[in-house]
Amino acid sequence: MARTRKERLTSGLKVVRDQLLDSLQGCQAEEFEWKPRPDMKSVKEMIRECGAVEKVLVNYARSGEQLDFQKAVQWTGEDLPSTLSDLEVIRRDTIQYINVLKDADFEQTRKNRRGEETEIEEFLRSIYTHEYYHVGQIIYNRWLLGYNPYKKQQ
Repeated sequence: MARTRKERLTSGLKVVRDQLLDSLQGCQAEEFEWKPRPDMKSVKEMIRECGAVEKVLVNYARSGEQLDFQKAVQWTGEDLPSTLSDLEVIRRDTIQYINVLKDADFEQTRKNRRGEETEIEEFLRSIYTHEYYHVGQIIYNRWLLGYNPYKKQQ
């Protein structure tokens, strides 16, 4: 039997979040703040972007209101543990929102940034495709500093 939209979305969110958490195993404070170049993002900035994008997209899907990206999340600390804790709060809200939707709700549309009508389901799916994009960048950034994702970290 085919999975429901809710099951597909929540599964995608879980799989990508597990990959994100796995990519951060053993991440030290220096790695968290490090940028390959001044004009690039640190691991911290990428994780926070994931949280802000998720918050903005869920709020927009839910209410049609566009939050200010820079103010969407009030981060409780500057370190990795507090950032991950905040990210988990955002994810719980996302899952709660998905769980109250009826199947027809996923087909409702809102205008995307290009002015095109886009289904709520697509806004929600883009949360984990965006996060997945940053998982690759995080692995690459950490690899430049000696982290090998194929080698189990102690």
